[in-house]
Amino acid sequence: MTDSVADSPLSRAIRNSGSSRKFIEGLNTPFPLVNYTPSMLAEDPIVQLLLGALDEVLAPIISVLDCYDAYLDPRLAPLDFVDYMSSWLLASQVEYWTEETRRASLASTVPRSKWRGTVISFEERINSLFGVSVLVTDSGKVIANSQFTDPDLWEESASPAVLVAVPKSSDAFVSLEMIREALQAVLPAHVALEIRVSE
Repeated sequence: MTDSVADSPLSRAIRNSGSSRKFIEGLNTPFPLVNYTPSMLAEDPIVQLLLGALDEVLAPIISVLDCYDAYLDPRLAPLDFVDYMSSWLLASQVEYWTEETRRASLASTVPRSKWRGTVISFEERINSLFGVSVLVTDSGKVIANSQFTDPDLWEESASPAVLVAVPKSSDAFVSLEMIREALQAVLPAHVALEIRVSE
């Protein structure tokens, strides 16, 4: 089977990765078709062979439907389906991340979405993915004034930027490039990102 141009990279990856949702040898069906066949046909050996073959084909489909709730749980879903759900929820995934990191990224996407783009979300993202406590500061601020002021007198705002301070002790366990990739996916496009190793 050749890849279609219209296929997404994710669907091609899932198809070529050897997903477990396929024929599974020896998987029994909870609803054998022979039980729903008129007795006159059910005793025919050819009909029994045909229905047995159909049972083998349908058994994985029934198994997937029976386990549907597990497919929606990042802790239990097959890894290729975790990547697929991540594309639904815009949860970033990096190829070389471990399975645990990819599952953690998806599991924390929805709770973190209400804080998306804030300092808290960046700190929690790095902590949940890599177990590293970083200090994030941003250039954003709000100035309120109850009196009218001339806009020409307003101070010039700094270019939006985020500074991430990574403890020196954690540098051996996680690279700065891994932290950059994890944050770049959730950082607003117009905001500059700087990562430093702190003492």
